[in-house]
Amino acid sequence: MWPKIHSLITSLSPWALLVIGAVVGATLSTLLSIRSNRPRLIISGGGGGGTSALQGWNITILNKPAFLGIPFAGEAAKDVSAWLRQKARNVSYPLLWDGLGAGQRATIDAGQTQSLQLFAWFSTTRGKYFLLDHAAQPVAEFDAAELKFVLRLVDRFSRSSEFSFIVKFDDSSLQNPPQLSIVHPMLFSNRVQRIRRGLHLIRTALWART
Repeated sequence: MWPKIHSLITSLSPWALLVIGAVVGATLSTLLSIRSNRPRLIISGGGGGGTSALQGWNITILNKPAFLGIPFAGEAAKDVSAWLRQKARNVSYPLLWDGLGAGQRATIDAGQTQSLQLFAWFSTTRGKYFLLDHAAQPVAEFDAAELKFVLRLVDRFSRSSEFSFIVKFDDSSLQNPPQLSIVHPMLFSNRVQRIRRGLHLIRTALWART
């Protein structure tokens, strides 16, 4: 294989190689520009608050465009809607953005954040937490101490970002928000590092045998 490729390259004229290099460079530059400018939504934080009667848990969504782990000043994520479903069920519920009305979608500029309303719980309903609508009325109820959820964000171009997380809920005192364990998708750069680490371990094992 490699001898054939080497023979093909050496048979080309300098001008042909220059043209091929220019085409390849332009293609890579275009792909880099598209990928680096594309919005990239991630969960950057969260927290709880409220009154003794009603408390809630919000998460913060950050638009952090990046390519190969390198941050870029990219585009805004426009008209983003948020949907939540329990992993064991196929029903998705719309979530509300802080400061926006029912059904309104959020626009998140590059480097900016937007808070998303997640769960709420009442002092009169021990051991349960809810998804609320714009009128603070429950639309979904959960009562397990530990459940898995999937958050899906969709922008105006139907590009979606999904996040899996586990909720560990305990309202025995109503003084602390539930424990929320977020599982982030692995970055491409992290995958490359794991592959390199694995190859290094294989090489080390082979050298030890010899």
